[in-house]
Amino acid sequence: MNLSMTAMALARRYVENWNMQSEKTRFGTQTGHVNPYEDPWMDITNRSPSEWQRIIPVDQDVADQIRSMVREDFVKRYGMTDGSPEHVNDRSNLIKQYTKTLPGEQRLPATWTLEQIISQEAERIKEIILEKDPSWTYGKPFDPSILEQESSKSHFEARG
Repeated sequence: MNLSMTAMALARRYVENWNMQSEKTRFGTQTGHVNPYEDPWMDITNRSPSEWQRIIPVDQDVADQIRSMVREDFVKRYGMTDGSPEHVNDRSNLIKQYTKTLPGEQRLPATWTLEQIISQEAERIKEIILEKDPSWTYGKPFDPSILEQESSKSHFEARG
């Protein structure tokens, strides 16, 4: 599994968790009860993808932390995640904590934007590695010093 697919899986899990919380509230509690842990802004039910699948400005520090996590996946695990809940949750928790600081209508688009940063950073790093080792594939060891020679700036920048 390549890193960009993992990023999409993380995003889906994030949205599914919000939807699952919403279902528990609707079906598992008394009528009129409001779940203080539910975030209705993260529910994509009956929403057009164009409402939330769009790039918006995000905090540069958060974007840089996300890029750093992607880079770590390449350096430590050759582009793979280790699959542990702790590893997977680090990135999704960062996204969740950040989006909770935003106005409601910006939360889903910010999540989408950060997913795109993950995908694009993974693709950028993959291209750097392939320039030096055209036979490289996910999971195959490579010399991490080739990443140090390249600029740490991504081709995609989200500013906020």
